[in-house]
Amino acid sequence: MQDNQEELTKDELLECLLLISSEDLLEALQDPTISYRLSDDEILELVIELEAEDILQAVQIPIIVQRLNTEDIATLITQAQYEQKEEMRQVQQSLQSKAQDQDACIILFSIIIIILFLLIL
Repeated sequence: MQDNQEELTKDELLECLLLISSEDLLEALQDPTISYRLSDDEILELVIELEAEDILQAVQIPIIVQRLNTEDIATLITQAQYEQKEEMRQVQQSLQSKAQDQDACIILFSIIIIILFLLIL
């Protein structure tokens, strides 16, 4: 049986890479057969698409670091750290909101118990 696989064009490759998960994209960027087909700007564009934690991993991978300039790496690290802090802030706000809701439920339940107790007397 003959192998009829065609190699993707550069544009098709970029399009496919933008559709996959951040984790898979990080793995793909480490593959020399993929990364060497891309320009430095395209690699930067793809790294920007990664989730914050994956960006922080990407800027430690030699094949990616070689293709990006120091300023871009610094910007990526700063942006990823900001995104992580923002996510933590949102989680903290969500937890505080849930704690306030729980406190309100406890107070309401206590009031209901007191009213029932007074009705029984």
